[in-house]
Amino acid sequence: MHRPSSPAPYTIATVYQSSPGARHFLAESERAFEPLEQPDELFPTVFVDVDKTFQTIEGFGGAFTDASADNFAKLSPGDQETFLKACFDPRGLLGVGTMFSPMGGI
Repeated sequence: MHRPSSPAPYTIATVYQSSPGARHFLAESERAFEPLEQPDELFPTVFVDVDKTFQTIEGFGGAFTDASADNFAKLSPGDQETFLKACFDPRGLLGVGTMFSPMGGI
């Protein structure tokens, strides 16, 4: 996997929204990063120090559960194929590369 030597300076964040129906993960708006001396403790704030790393993110994924298997089984074969491509195809909607099965999960 290729990793850049240093991250690009980020000045804009794209905000995505997911929803039921046909509007999955569409870019809703862009917001500029701005200096912040002291955040309002009632407002969610994320601080990113690009010079300090703890671990490498390999990717994002989800869980196989009994409930997800039940719902998947109710889909038509065509919808199952569409779902699998949207979730697991690297060029699909999500491109999920990691899945886990919770022990004792329902």
